[in-house]
Amino acid sequence: MVSSPVYHDLQETLHSTLDEISSQIQSIHSKDTTFAAGELQLARSRLIAAQKSSIEEALHQGLLSEATAAAMLDEADRDLDHLLADDGADEPRCEDPAGAPRTS
Repeated sequence: MVSSPVYHDLQETLHSTLDEISSQIQSIHSKDTTFAAGELQLARSRLIAAQKSSIEEALHQGLLSEATAAAMLDEADRDLDHLLADDGADEPRCEDPAGAPRTS
């Protein structure tokens, strides 16, 4: 157990650190817009991967027919292809270190 004064000191220190880190992140994003764009592209690709995983799980649980799941997976693949095509050759890409696998 931590006393109330120690808790408040820790809380104040953590809030101060969080504010400082948030400020640093804002600074990085404002100086390099390609970083933010790459981060957004990576987040969108991960969202599509999660969507596909959910569709596949729903199929395995019998919640979707094979035809419906196939149509939904095709649409997710098209969304991912469109996202990657919009990546732009002139902008550096924010690579996923885990490799965000694509499933078909």
